[in-house]
Amino acid sequence: MADSALLAGRAVVKRFGGLVAVNAVDFEVRRAEIFGLIGPNGAGKTTLFRCISGMYAPTSGSIRLRGKEIGGLAAHVVCARGVVTTHQIVRPFLEMNVRRNVLVGVLYGRSGLRGARADAEVQRILEFTELAPHEHIAAKSLTLARRKRLEVARALATRPDVLLLDEVAAGLNPTESARMVELIRRIRDAGVTIVMVEHVMKAIMSVSDRIMVMDLGAKIAEGAPAEIAKDQRVIKAYLGQEAVA
Repeated sequence: MADSALLAGRAVVKRFGGLVAVNAVDFEVRRAEIFGLIGPNGAGKTTLFRCISGMYAPTSGSIRLRGKEIGGLAAHVVCARGVVTTHQIVRPFLEMNVRRNVLVGVLYGRSGLRGARADAEVQRILEFTELAPHEHIAAKSLTLARRKRLEVARALATRPDVLLLDEVAAGLNPTESARMVELIRRIRDAGVTIVMVEHVMKAIMSVSDRIMVMDLGAKIAEGAPAEIAKDQRVIKAYLGQEAVA
């Protein structure tokens, strides 16, 4: 694995009985980059995400963070090492307000902060994610766009080195999606490496430094967004001629 890779996988396989959901996938994610992951439904993207985050143990292969193996570790251990994931279907504590939701991330994340220092960290994250005006609102009362932003804020509260974003633009209107892209860029500029699965092509093509494409569990292409948009394998498997046009 390259020395420049913060997060890397080699020959990652995940089987469910006779189904091979991830088939010998190699990847490398560099520090402070936005690495996109796209492909049709059933391509294995979410399964690979779950192998990285500790929700699933790979059947075989290696996943390393800063050169140390994390494949097969429990999700809370992977989080403590510095990798945290958001969920496409957001999972806030619905009865808690926004501030308390973020506080949970601070208290159980890597910072070890307590008391006034923890409160200050919560405030910093609320302002960074533009949720401060809504801090006393119960999560169940938020719009979808703000719930998605809260999902990101809770993940950031754990102080990750690598943030896995699972379809954070899904279900958002064009204005909301553009604001989410702006937030993703600011997170990267703050030093957090991002890996994101996304079906909103305008969002992922505009924000990614590199993109990996999966189909039927395997990697079929990797490169800059402009290269991916012209790749005939990707056009055939996922984008289609009309989207490219």
